Amino acid sequence: RAVSMYVTFGSAKEAEKKTGIPGMVIMSGIVLLSISMKDIMSKIVIKL
Repeated sequence: RAVSMYVTFGSAKEAEKKTGIPGMVIMSGIVLLSISMKDIMSKIVIKL
């Protein structure tokens, strides 16, 4: 888990260089996305 966070942070740094968007913004976006994906997935599972 720590490894995936590290990889994510690394790619956020790369994206920061390319896009000029701060890495922390990208990081929080990814975190929010993964949280909402978990939410959506659990909702789908409950429906099934």
